[in-house]
Amino acid sequence: MYFLEYTHELVKYQSNEPLNPMAPNWTLPLMQSQVHDTEDWHRDLREYAENIPNPDYFKKDTINLEFDGWSTEETNRIPEYNFLSTDNFAVAEFRNFIRSSHDIYCKALGIVLTDEMREHLRIQCWVNILPPGESIKPHNHYCGANSWISGNYSLTANKDTYTAYYAPSHEVRVQNNPGMLIQFPSHVAHYTNTYKGNDKRITIAYDIFFDKLSQWSGEYEALKEMKLYA
Repeated sequence: MYFLEYTHELVKYQSNEPLNPMAPNWTLPLMQSQVHDTEDWHRDLREYAENIPNPDYFKKDTINLEFDGWSTEETNRIPEYNFLSTDNFAVAEFRNFIRSSHDIYCKALGIVLTDEMREHLRIQCWVNILPPGESIKPHNHYCGANSWISGNYSLTANKDTYTAYYAPSHEVRVQNNPGMLIQFPSHVAHYTNTYKGNDKRITIAYDIFFDKLSQWSGEYEALKEMKLYA
């Protein structure tokens, strides 16, 4: 059993007040959720992440790295696999953390989640492993009319690693602290800087979306999705 405590902070990056009809007027809302006392939980999450069944199936030559924004990292971001599809206790706790953090994010933005919305929300989750000297190129997850929320959780990182999120007039850089979850609108483009640590940089990422509208651009029969609220 893990005794995890969370703190959440909604940070809104905004444009200056527009002075004419053509001036930019935007808001970039990022929810930063920090998990405390993670040593045992992170140990078990990392062990599972680094020993996923049939790991060769997820090597970098199985996906279009340039198209999906990756450099030469190892990822299991493929539709046939969902990191949450397991009875592993540490992963189950992570799913609970995602659900509660998602609810808090929506509440902070004044979004009322109806029962019908909850019924149609799905989640797809994967792990990215970055060795020293590598990065993730600029990309977004979904820009459709029904896009929703994505997240990035830092399992291991160091003080020199950040994820940059693009706002229309500048980029917002958020340090990848271990135990930090960043939630953001799925349409927001983002990237990571070159990883300079000595250990692997391991993050867990996910998309929350309505039914089959996801980063795979609509209907995709192979998408290994699961209900967010189940």
